[in-house]
Amino acid sequence: MLLSVATRSKQIRRTGVRCVSQLTPRNRLSQMFIPTSKEKVAASNADAVASHSLMLKSGFIRQSSSGIYSILPIGLRTIEKIEKVIDEEMRAIGGQKLALPLVLSSEMWKKTGRWDGMGSELFKLQDRKESDLLLAPTHEEEITQIVANELSSYRQLPIRLYQIGRKYRDEMRPRSGLLRGREFMMKDLYTFDESLETASVAYDDVQGAYNKIFRRIGVPFAVAEADTGNIGGSRSHEYHILSAAGEDNLLTCYKCNYTANEEKATGVLPETHEAALKAQSTTTPAGDNFLQLLNPSSAHSLGVQFATIKASLVDKHGKRTILEDNALVAAVSSSSREVNFLKVYEVIRKHMESKVAPDQQFVRSEISLTPSVPDTISSSQSVHLIIDESAEEGIEANEDTLQNAMKKLSCKDIIVHPKGDYRVAHEGDFCPSCHTDNVSSKLITEKAIEIGHTFLLGTKYSDALDCSFTPREPANAPKLPAQMGCYGIGVSRLSAAVIESLHDDAGMIWPTSIAPYRACILVADNKNPESNDIAEKLYDELNAQVSINDPLCNEVVLDDRKGGFGFKIRDAEMIGYPFVVIVGNKTRTNGMVEIRERIKGQKSHQIELPITEAVAHLKQRVAEKLAV
Repeated sequence: MLLSVATRSKQIRRTGVRCVSQLTPRNRLSQMFIPTSKEKVAASNADAVASHSLMLKSGFIRQSSSGIYSILPIGLRTIEKIEKVIDEEMRAIGGQKLALPLVLSSEMWKKTGRWDGMGSELFKLQDRKESDLLLAPTHEEEITQIVANELSSYRQLPIRLYQIGRKYRDEMRPRSGLLRGREFMMKDLYTFDESLETASVAYDDVQGAYNKIFRRIGVPFAVAEADTGNIGGSRSHEYHILSAAGEDNLLTCYKCNYTANEEKATGVLPETHEAALKAQSTTTPAGDNFLQLLNPSSAHSLGVQFATIKASLVDKHGKRTILEDNALVAAVSSSSREVNFLKVYEVIRKHMESKVAPDQQFVRSEISLTPSVPDTISSSQSVHLIIDESAEEGIEANEDTLQNAMKKLSCKDIIVHPKGDYRVAHEGDFCPSCHTDNVSSKLITEKAIEIGHTFLLGTKYSDALDCSFTPREPANAPKLPAQMGCYGIGVSRLSAAVIESLHDDAGMIWPTSIAPYRACILVADNKNPESNDIAEKLYDELNAQVSINDPLCNEVVLDDRKGGFGFKIRDAEMIGYPFVVIVGNKTRTNGMVEIRERIKGQKSHQIELPITEAVAHLKQRVAEKLAV
């Protein structure tokens, strides 16, 4: 027997069960699981940031364990909206979505060297057969294996595949909520092309798509030149949201917009630095021992950092050829500048790979630099001398002593690399992009949160995993490895980074494009039946889909909870709805509603309108904000 709605409602009130889809089609806060808190929710670590505290307090997330979080319904709405923007822009450049497994075999990871290379960051496990497995931190190996098994001809290229899913890294010190967790959500796009030229075009296409994604989301962002890290490749950029909570340091020129991560940045030495070098003592140490001469405590203008080098090449069968087992690098800079060992590493890597015979096939090089302070240099050691431009004055002042020390050095051999920029760039250096005769802006340092990264991988993974194809010409030519790129966006991190950029003392301030709801109708007195009726009619009008792109369809929530007006408006500001529509006494007496627009660091912009005009006004304002 079918029961009437009234009878069903009575049963529900007795049992406490709600059937939202059948009995309450409107989005009602009274029937949603949003466990907000009046009190400040303390995060579990001392360095908690605003986004972590606000997401806990507003019922967006709850912590499961260290670095692992459950995303609650209102938080998931925001995540899904970020994913929707990403989906649309990825498909616009030919991306096809797929789903990849979270548990991966170690086999491909051992072939690329990352099973051991990534060290303790990997969540490693074994099945009942004691086969090595891992929780996916990224999917280069998996996607390359899939394509390798299907690819045979250039006619199948280009290929653009992407996924949005969970990833895992065993962070030593998870912190700051979703900004640095052990489980996180990411978008990964992988591209396969037949040449470096077409792969570079794909890289440019993705950069354009990324710019559209972050503009649509509606938060200021910066693009920085970056190091390729353990992902590898020849070209790399990072996407950042500027925030004091960020762990990355960017060096930026406001004159030409040059921006680079401090690991990659270069800077032109200011004249004041060169003048200071000339003014330094040029007294050489007593004696002419090479190590003594380059000791940072010596009374001259040179500084040095040492590292031992281990280098080998690995072919596709896993055979390893050792190039260096105990070489030494001496990186010389001025005593006031630190050596950037990422830059030194690139010089050593290129040098080692250049030693390979043309007929020797290898899929990767394995090179490590380990900082050390040697007491002596043995006759079996090679010494790589790398001199930064900042050491030029010191080298000239000590040239004779340096040459004598090198002649007497009883090492295997000395390799002097070309002088260049091997130092850490500093705030106050001149911009390398627009510098002319000291007429340029000085670089400034800004803290930032990395939210995306792009890599032009080349053939690092396709070589190792035999992802190759028959080229278009010449006839009977050997197969070529596919040129690859990988492009990531941290979806869950992005949601937290937006909060870091857009919040104030009252709470979060969501951009309209990804707000959990774009408008909240707040009933000031929900004990009054007339107010409730007006609010529900207003909800229906705002929620009505008058066109396919209606900006408020399913984007309105009704705050019909029991409680005072102050409690509700504080919750609305904390959650960060872009617009709040207040149904109060004036609505009942003269048909006026108050519309509040959330603005960072300011009192919400308020306007009163007749109900008959409020719907059109609000839809227009939302559409305008989405069009920015």
